[in-house]
Amino acid sequence: MKIKGEKHLMRKNWLKKIIPLTLSAGIMVGVPAFTQPVLPVGIASVAEAAAPVQWNVGKDLAGWKFGGVWAYSGEPEVAADSAFGGSIRVGTDFTNNVNDSWSEVKLENGSVAEKPLAINGYNTLSFNLYFNPAAMTQGGFKLKLYAKATDEREVINACPDLDISQAKDAGNGMKCLPVQVNFAPADVSVSYLCLSIVGSCTDYKGDLYVGQLKLSTEKVPDGYVDAKVAAKKQDKVQLGQLALPGRAALTDAKATPETAKLFAYLKGIAQSDKVLYGHQNELHKKVAKNLPGASDTEDMVGDHAAVMGLDSLALTGNELALTDDEKARGVTLSEKLAGIYIPAAKKGAILTMSMHLPNFAEVAKRPKINGKYDFSGYSPNNLEGSVVQRILPGGDLNEVYRAYLDMVAEFDGKLQAADVPLIFRPFHENNGSWFWWGASSCTPSEYKNIFRYTVEYLRDVKGLHNMLYAYSPGGPLVDEADYLSRYPGDAFIDVIGFDMYHRDPAKEDMWMEGFAQTMQVVADFAKKRDKVAAVTECGMLYGNSALVVKGNTRLDWWNEAMARIAPQDMAYFLTWSNFDDTNFDQPYMVEKKRGQELINGFIDFYNKPESVFMKDSADFTKASVTAAAAKEGYGYLLAPNSYSRVLENLPLSAKLGGKADDVKFVITDRQGRKLAEAAAQVNKGTAKAEFAKDVINGLGALVANVEVLVNGEVSDSVPVLLNMTAPAANPLLVDDFDGYYGDNGLLGGTYNANTGSGCTVAPQLSQEKNGGDSGLAFRYSINKGGYAGIVKSLKKADWSSCDAIQLWVKPDGKGQKLIIQLNSNGEDFEVDLSKLAATTEAQVITLPFADFKGKNGGTFDASAVNHFGIYCNTIGSETVDSVMYFDSIKAVKQ
Repeated sequence: MKIKGEKHLMRKNWLKKIIPLTLSAGIMVGVPAFTQPVLPVGIASVAEAAAPVQWNVGKDLAGWKFGGVWAYSGEPEVAADSAFGGSIRVGTDFTNNVNDSWSEVKLENGSVAEKPLAINGYNTLSFNLYFNPAAMTQGGFKLKLYAKATDEREVINACPDLDISQAKDAGNGMKCLPVQVNFAPADVSVSYLCLSIVGSCTDYKGDLYVGQLKLSTEKVPDGYVDAKVAAKKQDKVQLGQLALPGRAALTDAKATPETAKLFAYLKGIAQSDKVLYGHQNELHKKVAKNLPGASDTEDMVGDHAAVMGLDSLALTGNELALTDDEKARGVTLSEKLAGIYIPAAKKGAILTMSMHLPNFAEVAKRPKINGKYDFSGYSPNNLEGSVVQRILPGGDLNEVYRAYLDMVAEFDGKLQAADVPLIFRPFHENNGSWFWWGASSCTPSEYKNIFRYTVEYLRDVKGLHNMLYAYSPGGPLVDEADYLSRYPGDAFIDVIGFDMYHRDPAKEDMWMEGFAQTMQVVADFAKKRDKVAAVTECGMLYGNSALVVKGNTRLDWWNEAMARIAPQDMAYFLTWSNFDDTNFDQPYMVEKKRGQELINGFIDFYNKPESVFMKDSADFTKASVTAAAAKEGYGYLLAPNSYSRVLENLPLSAKLGGKADDVKFVITDRQGRKLAEAAAQVNKGTAKAEFAKDVINGLGALVANVEVLVNGEVSDSVPVLLNMTAPAANPLLVDDFDGYYGDNGLLGGTYNANTGSGCTVAPQLSQEKNGGDSGLAFRYSINKGGYAGIVKSLKKADWSSCDAIQLWVKPDGKGQKLIIQLNSNGEDFEVDLSKLAATTEAQVITLPFADFKGKNGGTFDASAVNHFGIYCNTIGSETVDSVMYFDSIKAVKQ
């Protein structure tokens, strides 16, 4: 879920929502003493301050000790040290975890295990962090403060970023960063207290020091509001009110009865004026742990979300943990998660699961644990290793991926045994550049094939028949062609979805209009294909976080969103998780009648007849529906790959499914005219053929489509480059736009578009150029608060011999915020060319790498350049439709 250049920033920071990493107003990090942050849940007032607890470390560790690591290679040294007036010295080396956004070294207070510490009256842990800036060239640090009560309840879980730019000189090349973490006091004693230093995409290698460590009380305002709206009992949806189909055409013709009934129910809801409300991690993540409700939703309205989102991260321990007692009893994460959500499903909840998959190239490097792969950590945003290509059948990582799917299948098998269906949503937001399955990291056919393989493995190999399969690229979406670009096909998809977030919402921005436009595209697409449409993720995002405790600009956002969603044939919409009070996407209560400032708007949304929560949702298992195959027969191309260059013969291969009786391969031009045809030889579900060299050479140089026809219909299509030799490899060249043979489709397949709501961008070849055959026309339309950009993957190009990037540009004189973006080691670096954008003269400009500013404060690494991007952000409130031209983009030595 951002980009502005700002879209990629949003996307990268949105990833942090998967684990609680984001900075909030409730945490003071390196700020002046007079700054008044907002406190977390429960700190409406502190009745009586307790005497501070000061740990005098230096001679010894004062009860602190090394507490383990998470996603960290090696074992750091932890010792008492006299430096800085007494400190805990932590010898670290994050160089082997430079691609990890969360690499954790834990300091545990062992004393509280023997003598629990009462935290009633405390709300702040403060200390000084000392570090050597010369020991790192990129990334930064985060912090995690975690505590459990004597009954093993989690009572503190605060996870701030640390802004190391605020550190002051501490002598001898060291810097000092004052850190203050606020948390909710609770009338409990803690028997587990852990302070973790977290490396975030950093190569820091050296000692860190923690000094002046103190537990105390601070008086600060809480920012919460009184509940002025009361939840009202709602009428239950009746199946008889809905237009339910009697037949469900599904990905799985053997779908369980409950799965087919769920599909029919979702279609009926979509076609009504009602919409199901969904919330991620509804029952196992919560802000208000001090309140009795099983979810923050229940605390507000006395009911739960109708759709409950899960993620496979819970199965790897990232979003779910076992207590010591559960470990002793041999309970698994799969059993625990199923035990939480099967009872909810029996009460009417609808379950959906996404997968934030680890980078399997990194997983393969780790030692196995008890003979099993270690899937812990968070690395979907690690783009290294060509993962999609390698997890496909025949790839060296396919075994690792199958082991992960086996883990998911074990969990879903428990749901299936309990007659509980699941909406399964793998590989989401695939049209972006922030996940390793995104558009900048794999070809369209590679993406489609790994999605298809996943469906076939779970359905046909693992025997799971309780799944509806959802496809959810990121919005906004302009038209059907935009949605189709990586769509796996009707034979593999049941739910047509999209993810779209409202970043830094202003009171009068155009986001809701673009949201409605995207829903119309998706709803029309679903209707044509007899699928269910849904908003698979949405919500508000502020800065580098999700919602904020106070200062949200759209207090009635849920009603605004519902007013657009309900008329659009959407079955449900889902907001993301409430991890804690620094990272939440839904309002919450802090007391029975008091809560975060969005509570009144949310309760009013609940009271509207259009919104449907769990207790009001109909019992879809009472529907009468039969399952059938969405496609009687299908095929998809295993070879060739998208945009393969074909200079001689062309071998063809396709995987077949269902009743695929008549199979052939065809080559067409981009206008759909048939150029060549070959009958397929079918053996054990695979069709093969070959176009001979003379056939290929006789077609000349062109961009063509290879199609597989099953039972007379085009089942899959892949673009290829016939008789076009590859230009000489030049790792320093971003693009001269001469190798596209005049084909804008080929250009569009090379550049990934990122746009704000209601904005568009169309890269096209142009005769406005610096030289050669063509230049780039950057055609954009941006509205108030909007942006539009394109990104080209460079696959870790080595530019270490250069110190600048050079390009020819012809601005449009519109004076909008023109951004040139480079990415290295997962961090975006940008130069603002707004002044240049106010001119119209064509010129060659040279931008030193030193001028590019990292969004996370890192240092640009010219030896590992992941992508190049051009973005244009709106300045002012008027819509701007225009075009700028670019050419001859390359790295240079000044």
